[in-house]
Amino acid sequence: MSASVGTDTLGTLNFEQASRLVQDRLREALQALPADAEVINAAIDRLLATRPDELAMLALPFLIAEIEGMGPHNAVPIAAAHRLWWTAAHVFDDVIDGGDLTYAESLGPGEAVMASVVCASTLPLKICC
Repeated sequence: MSASVGTDTLGTLNFEQASRLVQDRLREALQALPADAEVINAAIDRLLATRPDELAMLALPFLIAEIEGMGPHNAVPIAAAHRLWWTAAHVFDDVIDGGDLTYAESLGPGEAVMASVVCASTLPLKICC
């Protein structure tokens, strides 16, 4: 089956199914952080909840998995890490631009940056390694 962004399908998964699998993987990664890191865990949770998954962001790992002949479930860890990097990059861009934190509306700038650092470094390692 072909992965078509135009029809909101990602291999044999539709966008909602893929998004749910990625969100589940992100929750698992958050739970793998130390229990005494509850403040940063809450900040990351709020950061990731600020914006829903975007088709353009979510589709890339699934499209590549299909091109390589792999099933869509093989793309879930990379899609989850990609979601983290995508979110962190947007927060860093907002901070650098000096404008409103569009990707971290419920967080202050410092809290958003710290959550983004973990999203860009520690959490992807928990997911992919």
